[in-house]
Order: sequence, then structure tokens, then C-alpha cells
Amino acid sequence: MRKLALLIVVAMNAPDGLAQQSPVSGVESKIVALERAWKIQGYGTKDLRTLDALLDPAFASVSQRGQILSKAELLRRVQSRQSWRCTIEDANIRIHADTVIVTARYTQRYIQDGKLIVERGRWVDSWQQRNGRWIALASISVVPEDVR
Repeated sequence: MRKLALLIVVAMNAPDGLAQQSPVSGVESKIVALERAWKIQGYGTKDLRTLDALLDPAFASVSQRGQILSKAELLRRVQSRQSWRCTIEDANIRIHADTVIVTARYTQRYIQDGKLIVERGRWVDSWQQRNGRWIALASISVVPEDVR
């Protein structure tokens, strides 16, 4: 757990040029690490402290079912699910100055009310750099027609 926390702190605060080939690849590497910390580590281990650090206080999420969730509501949802696992595929990162938009495909598996739930879809996450730190502003998940 300490290694994960250290990795997140380093990824969130490392200068762009640190061991990077270019500023763009440095930003992309950071965002990929932060997405993994959020979706794979944070959800998978119910690491609310990490999630709290990654998500803006005014964070908003739109679920696959169209529910709008605040940061507090998302954290409660993470706590309520058992054995949450997420895989990320086909991530695409678009950099616009101090804002980054990430699109990706995902598969998530979790147990809810004793039943295994498997969901596949796509998400769009928005990140903003503030005071040298990247923070997630919003996320939306959808289930495309081809995976229903």
C-alpha cells in the first residue's frame, strides 16, 4: 500500500521533463499512471484515500445508467462493491494545454448483492493540471450498441 501511495505522489508531482522523451509523452505517462491508480488500484482495493486525492472536490460522474454521482456518492459506491476489478483497453489521450481528455474501453467485474456483475463500455475522463498536480474533474461511462 505504501508503494502505491508513493507511486501516486510521484506521478502527481513529478516535473514534466523528469526522465521523459518529450513534454507530451511525459504528460501521457502521468495520466496513464493516474488512470490506473484510479480505476484499477483505487477501485480494486477500495483505496478511498487515493481516490480522494485523485478526484476534484467538485468531481462529477455519469454512470452507464445515466446516474449523476458526486465524488462522495462515487466513494460510497466503491465501498459497497465487493471484488471490483477493471481492465482498460484502447486508451486515447488528448492534451489541451492544462487539460487532458482520456477515452478508453473497459471491462469491470464486481459482486453486488451476491451476484457477479460484468460491464463493458467506454468512458471519457477529464483531467486538469493545478499547481503542478493533475486532478480528475469528471467522468462519463457509456455502453455502446456493439457491446450490449
